Amino acid sequence: MRLRRTCRVLLLAGLMGAALPASAATLRWAAQTEITSLDPHAQAHPQVQAVLQHVYESLTRYSGGLEVEPALAQRWELLTPVIWRFHLRQGVRFHDGSPLTAEDVQFSLERLKGAGSTLGTMLAGVRSVRRIDEHTVDIVLDKPMPLLPRILTDARIMNRRWSRTHRAEAVLASKPGGSGYATRNANGTGPYRVAEGWAPGQPLHLDRNPDWWNTGGFPGNADPVIYQAIASDDDRLRALEQGEVDLVTDLPGQRIPALKRLPGLQVHTDVSQRTLLIGMDQFSDSLRYGHTGMGNPFRDQRVRHAMALAINERTLMRISGNMYQPAGTIVAPGVNGWTEALDRREATNLRQAQQLMAQAGHGAGFKVTLDCPNNRYAYDQQICEALVPMWARIGIRVKINSLPFASLVPKLETLDSSLWMLGWGSPDFDALQNLLSLAYTRSDKVDGTYNAARISDPKLDRLIDQARYENNPIKRTGLLQQALEIVKTQSYYLPLAHAMRAWVMQRSISLVVPPSERPEMRFVIVTGRRAGVSDTAPAAPDRAGRNQPAGARNK
Repeated sequence: MRLRRTCRVLLLAGLMGAALPASAATLRWAAQTEITSLDPHAQAHPQVQAVLQHVYESLTRYSGGLEVEPALAQRWELLTPVIWRFHLRQGVRFHDGSPLTAEDVQFSLERLKGAGSTLGTMLAGVRSVRRIDEHTVDIVLDKPMPLLPRILTDARIMNRRWSRTHRAEAVLASKPGGSGYATRNANGTGPYRVAEGWAPGQPLHLDRNPDWWNTGGFPGNADPVIYQAIASDDDRLRALEQGEVDLVTDLPGQRIPALKRLPGLQVHTDVSQRTLLIGMDQFSDSLRYGHTGMGNPFRDQRVRHAMALAINERTLMRISGNMYQPAGTIVAPGVNGWTEALDRREATNLRQAQQLMAQAGHGAGFKVTLDCPNNRYAYDQQICEALVPMWARIGIRVKINSLPFASLVPKLETLDSSLWMLGWGSPDFDALQNLLSLAYTRSDKVDGTYNAARISDPKLDRLIDQARYENNPIKRTGLLQQALEIVKTQSYYLPLAHAMRAWVMQRSISLVVPPSERPEMRFVIVTGRRAGVSDTAPAAPDRAGRNQPAGARNK
């Protein structure tokens, strides 16, 4: 499947390059998230990073097939189990004309780990960064870190001299109206440059960088790109329908069926890296939120398996407007460790499920409360409601506790739930973090952070530990697959579905939706405009619904 996706992305990119229009055209991009700082180390939000990746680059980046490929680093090798050497690409210049050097890389990685950075935890295992020469750096680790090249895709490189000149050596907290030169100005190496005069709360204008190092890597004609934050789903949809924006990358899935019927818009969907799953307390002696009369049924694998067999995937797909695809494992397609065999669901089998319940001593069933988020995932409430009659057929009487996602998270963190629905993604496209967060034995450290199920399986822990430090990629993938197989066969979680992502755009836009879920504007082709449509960002509505100048919303 990964090969097919890679070929598709490369083919479309090639077709786009072949059809390149002669002139540049404005692309207006809207999403919910406000850019409050241009500092690449100040905001960890995925949408912010999706915007700033056009200005600031990293040593590595993802290819169209989710493989790590060279960016500012031309190549790298593992010298010892804990020392990675990166050879920088020569001839790269920052937007102010300064050459990229090893000093910039050392400065940037140390800055990213420092106070104020919201991304520092991703380099927590880095002991030091050493300059070997002008174009070579060594990254020294405390322990083996096989995911380092993947992790570095979000470690943006800044210019040390520019940062020192403008007193931007430290990261300032990202707040609306915050001060600091790197908050309002940028000097990266990327394919786009920030236009002068930007301030937080205003649309962000990105102009094509004519001196970008990747000659031939910019087949599109989107220039400039204007990013506009529009908080309301209704307002983003209205801006799309009225032709005020060209691309929206974060509309709720519930809106997609209606949008597909609009003649002026196109909707691109593909599987995302987020999986919806059911978790349950497998540790407590009795249910905190439920009643059985004989202990905690979720401690018995037969009960968990029975619940999985009672789920009708066709019903879930139908009520969710096809914004999901069936899942048989806790990681999505494209994530390292995923296989088609792991993702194959068992067919619904009520007779077998009822037999398993009886064998476990729960033939009469039991009562339990399902904690269900009602504002986080597409059709989350409807999916929970659909599970109620499915489980009722095997005697499990479910009461839904519908709550905002912000209220669900602390319940899981404090182990205050018996049964819950949760979505989990893989931002580095590797199964390790899913396993560490959801299935590794909880400890006082960061491991098992969201293992509210309190799974504690020594064999599973050993496999996860081996995968964490194994530098051989083939062996490591095998270890991840073995660990995922245990999670599946023991029914430690009940995977429901992989979420689809949807980008909505004008029909004048040609855009490949990358598996990374981050649009790369250098590939975008704008072929035309609706009559009378302006190339400016839309005005943002105030609280009364009136139009006001963009940027005034937060004042």
